Amino acid sequence: MLDFLKTKFDQPYVKTVAYYAKMYILWIFIHYLASHVYSTYCTPKTFLGFLMSSFLTKTPHCIAARWIIVNGAMIIDNMWILIGVTAVPCLINQMIIQTTASVSTPPVQ
Repeated sequence: MLDFLKTKFDQPYVKTVAYYAKMYILWIFIHYLASHVYSTYCTPKTFLGFLMSSFLTKTPHCIAARWIIVNGAMIIDNMWILIGVTAVPCLINQMIIQTTASVSTPPVQ
């Protein structure tokens, strides 16, 4: 049984899927952290913070956090597209296999 699993998980496509899953989780984590860093350090929740936010948005750490937020969101969107583009052909293929299997087998009497 373990040999079967080992050979299944050694397939190149499984390694590719695992790599992209790790990248997806990493970008979600980075995006989450950057969002909190930006809201904490670039837009403080006080009236003085409101006044200072126009100056803070030009600081390097705020520019970096904003870049991560914007580009991280685009990367997460693109990964959802990648998941959809990968999953739809698999589902269609599975539906075709099930349809041909049900058509080719004669009914039991």
